[in-house]
Amino acid sequence: MMKKKLVVSLGTGALVLVFGLLLSSAQAALSFGGLVGRYNPNFSELNDYLDSSAPPEWGIDLEFEGRVMNGAAVEYEITPNFRLRGEWNSFNAGTSDSNGGGMFGYRAEYKLNVNAYTFSGIYTVSPAKPISPYIGAGVGQFMTKFQWEEIEFYTGTPWLTSTGSETEGPIGFQVLSGVGFQTGTLLLWGEARYISAEVEMKNFQSHDGSVSGITIDLSGLFLNVGTVIRF
Repeated sequence: MMKKKLVVSLGTGALVLVFGLLLSSAQAALSFGGLVGRYNPNFSELNDYLDSSAPPEWGIDLEFEGRVMNGAAVEYEITPNFRLRGEWNSFNAGTSDSNGGGMFGYRAEYKLNVNAYTFSGIYTVSPAKPISPYIGAGVGQFMTKFQWEEIEFYTGTPWLTSTGSETEGPIGFQVLSGVGFQTGTLLLWGEARYISAEVEMKNFQSHDGSVSGITIDLSGLFLNVGTVIRF
């Protein structure tokens, strides 16, 4: 735990230092904007657990799926071909279901919030052309909050329960490629990005005690469009 906190602190400090130097060196090379797109994490182990968390005859349907992710971006152009991009992106997902029929009943609700703070280097193939492809890679911290509530009822009375919340901030990586359209001070892009990150929720425990701790796989494809304006 101490090692993870140290890595996060050093990484955050490095980002602050880099952006501080960039801000002090050349304000005119900075661009600000935002992006939005569809993010599809794998959710493999989490969805496997949800699929088996209640007996099939109860008819409970629980599954996390991809949703919209959006955020803000700041870019700094070092050379016409190479620029740095810092981003904050937010992703929210959830799933819930219940079954109150018969002697036994079950209700479950799960919520997931991810705030991703990433820093990428981007290489533009033909910066002099209005339309040009680019590639890049980056690293970041994926602050993840997971909330859960599981309640099994017996004759209408809560019998087995598990309720909790946990926040973790693993380090993740990403590779990206896209096409940019430059017009004056405005840059538009369409981009495909693969994110690789996992977060371990050690405090999670199922309502019946059969599962303790769970890994949430955040790896997946993020297809987005964005724009920045150069000042």
